[in-house]
This record gives sequence, C-alpha cells and structure tokens, in this order.
Amino acid sequence: MSELNTLLVGVAILVALPAIGIYGVRIGCSICAGFVPSIKEAAIAIGLYCLAYIPLAVINAVPAIKTNWTAQILLLVVSLCLSAFVLGAKLKHPEDGSIGFKKGGLVSLVWGGFGLIAVLVVTAVVSGIFMLYGALFSTSKPNGFQPAPQAQEAAQSGQAAQSLTKEQEQQEFFRAAQEIIARFPQLDVESPNRNQSAIDFVVRARDGYIANGHAIDIALRMAANDYADALQRQAQHKYVQPESTERNRGGPPARNYSGPTQREQREGRPKCNIQPVMTDAEIAACR
Repeated sequence: MSELNTLLVGVAILVALPAIGIYGVRIGCSICAGFVPSIKEAAIAIGLYCLAYIPLAVINAVPAIKTNWTAQILLLVVSLCLSAFVLGAKLKHPEDGSIGFKKGGLVSLVWGGFGLIAVLVVTAVVSGIFMLYGALFSTSKPNGFQPAPQAQEAAQSGQAAQSLTKEQEQQEFFRAAQEIIARFPQLDVESPNRNQSAIDFVVRARDGYIANGHAIDIALRMAANDYADALQRQAQHKYVQPESTERNRGGPPARNYSGPTQREQREGRPKCNIQPVMTDAEIAACR
C-alpha cells in the first residue's frame, strides 16, 4: 500500500502544480492588469518561465549555494525578476498589449502567494484523505491493545546483542585458529612451509561440521582433532616385511647355516657350507 500511496501522491502533484500555476497567473492578471488571460496563454507563459529557470535551478543545486543565505536571497530576487520579465512579455492585454515588467512582477507575486496557499491546502487535503483511508481499511487492533513503550529499546538491544554475539564468534574463531596453528604449524596458510593438502583436509572437515549446526570455532577445533587422529594413525601404521621366497612358495623358511647343528656336532659331521662350486666332500657334508 505504501507504493500505491506514493504513486497517487506523485500523480496528484503532477496534476495540481500546473493547474495551480495557471489559475494563479489568471488571478494575478485579473487583480493587477485588469484582464483574465486564456488558459493556453497562461500555460505558455508558465512553461517559458520554467525553461528560463533551469540555469538557476542548476546553480541552486550546488551544495555551497544551498547553505549560503546570501546566495539564496540573490537567487530569489533573480527568480522574481525573471518571472516578471517573462510574464510581462508573454501576457498581453486585449487592448494595451503586453502588460510590461512592472505588472508582470505584481502578477508574479500574486501567482507565488496563491501557489503557496494552494499547495498547503492540497497537501492538507491529500494527507487527510490518506489518514481517513488508513483508518477505514487498516487492520483493527484488539481491544485494550497498547504498544509496549520498551519495544523500540528492546529491538535496539536485540540488534546490539546480535552484533556482539557475531563479534564474540569471530574472536573465538581467531583464538581457535591461533591455537591450532601453534599446534600444527603446517596448517598456517601464510607460512612458506604450509601443507596445502592438510589445510584442505581441515577446511573440508570444518565445513562439514558447520553444515551440521556447529559453531565455527567448535567446527574448526573438531576438524583439527580429526587431523590429529589421522596423523596418529599414520604414525602407528607398520609395513610388514616380505617373507622369504621359499615360504611364499609354501616351502619351509630358509635356514641360515652359520655353523653345524648340535646333531651335526654329535655325529662329527663337518660344517655344511653351501658354495656356488662345491667338492664332493662339501656336498656330502650337507646331505
């Protein structure tokens, strides 16, 4: 409804201002010049004045001019003189011709006063219409309803508490990040010795915990714990050494013949020493 009200006000202003200007000029001519110009003649005079006023409007838009009272008074005088000149030249008496600069100035004063009064009246009427419309069509409130005087203060307090909570969350996050970097320097993204794969692992784990509803600092600490567990599992992992070829083929494990066995010593057998080239005696010792 607020957009509709704004549109209606804009349309009313666009319709009211030209009408006020035209009838203000006609009333001024009737009082000061003794005749009433046609609507077309009055409209043309006002249109030419608006075109001539464009340079003054541009000058008035300068911030330094807006705050300077002397400049504002000079612009008002120039505007009245411009209006007197345009109205005096374009408004023509049926018998005497153009009304001239002096009468044009008087008509301009009457026009301005009439326009000010008319604008105030139109504004009051439009505001009254919207107030009446709001009273008739707005949602009725329950009996005994009174707005809480602390409502605005409560809303402001809630916004302050929310911003404070966000600031505390950021502080907790930075604190957790500093602790984790001190524990695992390889997770420092600004360090030249950073471990990018480890950082990616922690970031993925952190985002997963955040998606599950955990606070950002808690999620970061949990992700760091996961990374620590992964490092521990990697450190405890043992690689099994491959067994001998004979055992892999299903045979007995290879013996290391560093000396004769007790049986060989009891039997007086010589030590079995396997060589690439062996004599008959060495072969017999190993049988």
